[in-house]
This record gives sequence, C-alpha cells and structure tokens, in this order.
Amino acid sequence: MTAALLPSDPTRLGAYTVTGRLGEGGQGVVYLGADASGRQVAIKLLRAQLSGDTKARSRFIRELSAAERVPGFCTAPVIDADVAGDQPYIVSEFVPGPALQDVTCPLPEPELLRLAIGTATALAAVHQAGIVHRDFKPANVIMGPGGARVIDFGIARVLDSDVTMTSQVVGTPAYMAPEQLAAGPIGPAADLFAWGLTMVFAATGRRAFAGDSVPSVMNAILHGVPDLSGLPPWLGGLVAACLEKDPRRRPTAVQALLHLLGAPPGTPQGDVQTLLTQGASAATRHGAPPFQAAPGRVPSRGVPPLAAIGVVLGVLANSLTASGVNLALPTIQRDLGARVAGLAWVANAYLLGLALSVVAGGWLADRFGRKKLFVIGTAACAVATLLAVLSPSIGVLITLRGVAGVAAGLALPAGLGLVREAFSGVRLIVVTGVWGAVAGSTTLAGVFAAWPVLEQVTWRFVFVLPAVLGVLAAVIVLAAGRESRGDANASLSPPGMIFLSAALFVLTFAIARVQYSAGVVTGVLLAGAALLVGIFWIVESQIRRGRPPVLLASPSLPAAIGLTAIGFAGLNGLYLLLAIYLQVVGGESPLGAAVATLPMTLAYVVGAAIAAAVGGRVGPRPPLVIGLLLTMAAAFGLSLAGTHFSYVSVVPWLPAAGLGLGLVIPTAAAAVLGHAPVRLGGAAAGLHQGGQLLGGAVGTSVFYALALPRDLTPFWNTGPTLVTGMHTQLVVIGAIMLVTAAFAVFVRRPEA
Repeated sequence: MTAALLPSDPTRLGAYTVTGRLGEGGQGVVYLGADASGRQVAIKLLRAQLSGDTKARSRFIRELSAAERVPGFCTAPVIDADVAGDQPYIVSEFVPGPALQDVTCPLPEPELLRLAIGTATALAAVHQAGIVHRDFKPANVIMGPGGARVIDFGIARVLDSDVTMTSQVVGTPAYMAPEQLAAGPIGPAADLFAWGLTMVFAATGRRAFAGDSVPSVMNAILHGVPDLSGLPPWLGGLVAACLEKDPRRRPTAVQALLHLLGAPPGTPQGDVQTLLTQGASAATRHGAPPFQAAPGRVPSRGVPPLAAIGVVLGVLANSLTASGVNLALPTIQRDLGARVAGLAWVANAYLLGLALSVVAGGWLADRFGRKKLFVIGTAACAVATLLAVLSPSIGVLITLRGVAGVAAGLALPAGLGLVREAFSGVRLIVVTGVWGAVAGSTTLAGVFAAWPVLEQVTWRFVFVLPAVLGVLAAVIVLAAGRESRGDANASLSPPGMIFLSAALFVLTFAIARVQYSAGVVTGVLLAGAALLVGIFWIVESQIRRGRPPVLLASPSLPAAIGLTAIGFAGLNGLYLLLAIYLQVVGGESPLGAAVATLPMTLAYVVGAAIAAAVGGRVGPRPPLVIGLLLTMAAAFGLSLAGTHFSYVSVVPWLPAAGLGLGLVIPTAAAAVLGHAPVRLGGAAAGLHQGGQLLGGAVGTSVFYALALPRDLTPFWNTGPTLVTGMHTQLVVIGAIMLVTAAFAVFVRRPEA
C-alpha cells in the first residue's frame, strides 16, 4: 500500500520522480517512482550510514552487479542503480500487489501450488546467476496480478551486514537458516530453508518455529523440530527436506521445482533455462488444476545435440583453415612470389580479423540472434575461404584471410552462445569437453589434412575442406538450431564494446609483431592497448554509475577467461617449440614432426574427456589445478632436451602435457559459460574467444620470437642456439603454469 511522502523524503532520485512510500525498514526506505516514460518503478534508498562506509559500498556494488544478472523468471529484476552518489539507490521493477505477509493465510491449494512453483522458480533463477538471496521471507514475496514475484534478491547480503540482529523484528530471524544464525558459511541451501519456512506460513498462516522473542525463535530454528501440521501431502515432504538442519541434505531449488512440476524422483534436471520457463508458465496459469504432472524428462530446446554438432563442425572448419594455411606458407611463397613479410600477413590477417570482431560478435549475437550470427558468420567464412583457392596474388589472399577472420569472429561466440542456451550443468560440461577436444587437436588435424594435398596437388586445395565443413556447419545449425537472443545491453554498452574490441585488435597486432620486431612500435602498440582497456573501463563505469560490467563483477568468470588464455598459450607454445625442435634438431619432416607429437594430441583428447566426465561431480578446481601442474611438469621435463636428439627423452613428457592441457582448456570453457547467465551467453563467449585468441597469439608469436635467434639466415644450423632459447621458454611456460595453479581457486562451481 502506498503512503504519502514525508517532508524529509526526496521528490526525485536521478532520472526518477518519487511519488510515494512503499515501505521502510532497518535497511532503507522503498519508494514508488516513475521514469521519464511514466513507467512505475520501486526505488530503494539506502540508509545514510551505508553511503559513508567505503567497505560497505564496495560490497554493495559487487552484490548489485551480481543481482543484475538474474533473469526475470518470477522475480522483480533490478532495472537501474546509482552507487556513485551521496544517496545510493536501487531501482527495480514495480510489482503491484500486497506482500505475502499481508495476505490472509492459509492460501487455497491451487494458489498455494502456484506460489510454491513461482518462488522455487525465482530462487532457481537467482542461484543460476551465481548469487544467494539471503533474505527470502513473506515480506519479499509480492502477490502480483500475474503471480507471485520475489523481490530484494542479491542485495540483502550487503545491507544486512550493517544492521545488528537485535535491531531487527522477529520476522527476519524467523526465516533464517541455522547456518545463517550461527554465522556459518551461507550458500543456496539457506534460501531453501527460508523457502520451506515461507511455505509453512503460506499453507497454515503460522510460523514453523514458534517463539515469543528473537532468542526463542533462534533457539527453535537451531535445535527444535518444525511444526509441519496442516501442510498438504504434496508439499509436506518437500518442506521437511528443506528444513533439514544440515544444508547438505536439503534439495536444490531446481530439484524442488522439478518435484512441484510433478517430475518423478531422480529425474535429471535437463536444461535449466527450459525448466525455468516451465515454472514461470505454471506459476501464472490461472485456474490450472493443482496437481499437474510434468513429463518425466524436461524437454530440450530445439534439437540441441544436432545443433551442437553443427557448432563443433564450425569450430573445426575455422581451426583447420588456420593450421592448414600455416603449413602451406612455403609453397605459397614459391607460387605467388611473395616476400617473407607478405607471408607473415597471410597468417596474421586471419588473427587480426578475428580480434577485430570476436567481442562484437558475441554482443551482436545476444542482440540480433545467436543462430543468425552463427549461420551468417560461418557461411561468410566458408565463402571467403573457398575464394582463396582462386587468389591471383598475395594481396588478394591476405584480404580474403582477413575477411574470413572477421566472419569467424562473428560465428564462434554465437556458436558457444547457442551451446550455453541449450545446455546447463553436467550437459554443458560434456559439450565443452567435446569442444575442447576439437579446438585443441585441430593443429595436428590440419597437418594431416593438408599435407597430402600439398604433396600431391597444390596449396590452393588446402582451403577446400574447411570451406566444405563450414557450409555443412551452417546448414546443420540453420536446420536444427533454435533462435535465441540475450540482453546485449546488460553485458556491455555499445561504446564499451567498441573500445574493448579495439583494445583486443591492437594487443593482438602488438603480439603478432613480436615475432618479427620487438622495437619501439610494438611498445607503443602495447601502451595503446592498455590505454584502450582503461578507456573501456571508465566508459563502462560512467554508463553504469560506478559499477563494473556485469560479466566481470564475479571473479570466477574473468579468472576462467584468464585460464583459457594461459591454457592456449601453453598449448600453442608447446606445439610450436616441439615442432621446431623436432625438425631442426631431430631432422624430421613437417609430417614426421606431427606424427611425433601424436601422443600429446591423443592425451589431450583423453584429458578433455576426463574433464567432461568428472567436472560435474568435483567442480572446476581439481581439473584445473591438476591439469596446470601436469603441464608444468611436462614443460620442465621437455626443457631437458639437448642438442643430441633422442625421441626417447622427449616422448615421456608428451602425454603429461596433453593430458594437463586437456583438463584445463575445456574446464575453463565450461566455467566461463556456466557462470554467464543464459541471457549474456553470447557476450561471455566473445570474451572467452578473445582470451583464447590472445593466448594462442602469445604461444605462437612471443614464445617463437624469444626462443629463436634473431638472425635466421643459417636457420638449419642453429641447433645449439635454438635449444638454449627453447630451454628458457619451456621453463617460463612451466613457471607460468605453476603460478596460475594458485589462481585456479578463484574459479568456483557454477550454481546451475
């Protein structure tokens, strides 16, 4: 119920007109307001003491950024906020209607079922975004005209920390979990305990743990038995499970939702996004029968397995064209009469095109459609690759390689965005394991696919197989995929996206130049890239009023992107250094070097399979740490190789290197996509692909430049110098892996 404003109340906050009071508590005052278009909003103005507390404000900004990621399933999502001014406030969607605590209870069973489904759906959505509500109670459930809506999610953690327990009314501790009252670790299970208490209130009109004072209520929650009399049978067992003292024995929000939708016990959760859609629909289905069993399995969106095959084929096509062209450079030089500098641009044009578009590709995919961007980008890359067959000069070939890179930058994040939209949980880990196996083994696949063509026909046909695979991938996704969009503006602003894309392009250009020149120009480029990143951060902070970009607010997602970059730097660096060593010191042909590294590639595929099999059970940290340590050991072991070639001294370390990187790269990819909300999947995939691009560039350019002597004229007589440089770079790779293993602790398990 709206009350009149007091003389001390503001009449305007930022761009919003304040029209009345909705409520007040120890945390702040909630006002009814309106934006410039007249849309009503709820504005929570924080208490003055919070605005002067630097640590509290910093915590508040982090929690607010997480809350913005929550999709709008049975919630009143955050619309805007200002945390930079003297009066911090949060703007959320206004839901007309009374709070559950003001509604006459018990509710009729049909309405009780819809309330249970709606609130369980809301908590599942909150937990999928990686946050915990921490203040779920009847006062934070609004009985709106379209069904129950949960409010105040993601903010309570910061606000409650500044309010003493004794200053709160009985209603707050009455809906706290035992671990919350005991000041223990608080996770999603605490919300399920509060949900169970709220369902008891809705079903009976009383509290599950009685008491006439705050201490007595707290003691009952910590040590007493809940009173569940009066609960209908379909709800009583679930509520009893939610009110277990041990949080490990409580169901998750997804499991509770499956039960309420009528799924048989043990039903796999399937696609969480589809489950949330089902829950939101059931919660707003007026007049529906109270007990309507859902199918035993939650249906997937579109035809995810077939669409995923198309995405993997697209990744394979884009990777094969890069590895095949690198192998063909000597014959291209001979056929087209190109200079060495021109050959460098044949390889780098694709990378620079990719760097220019990959961040924008993810953002555009969320805005205009992931399926559409994947099909357009993959088809355009295939056409440009096929036209390269007819290149009459090195300049035309370079141009077509750049166009193919730009097109691939549109396609790759859109494809991973489709994967994020179609899969979740264990299924997402399995799919990213397949993706990691393909992405990591295409260097060798490119060698085997291209070498017979180079030997028997001409370098031009190296482009045919990637072009055919690209067309096939586009057709499969066009036929089997289901279009999905995200919320582009919630991830990056348009100016921020432009500056970040420019920074990635300049940084990639600087890294690529290191292979040929590490002079002043490269230093200027690196400084320019750092400046562009700084401008990006300032622009995003200004547009978001002091808050970091949503995707970078939690440490897990940027940490996983960093691990992706380091993993690909190690992968490309080890492959490159081994290939040069095997050819220069070991006297192997390019094909012989590829065969010699086969144990590493096969072990990589095994590592990716293991990551897919165990990641859902143990979380990302064990595979990441073990994988990084295995790669470290392999790099240190390979650094012992000397000028007198012996394959026996090299081969024992190859499986360790492959297995380690096979654990790291797919696990990091699953962590990036798993921590990204579905609605931001394309943008997150773009950042992930950007990290992969930078890591790969470092592996193929920086390690190459630092390992080889500057004067390459007597290249095949530089064995001792090469071994010295290679030894140093392998030690550097090992040290990087060791240090990075310590940072893997920042990557936690996605909630859903």
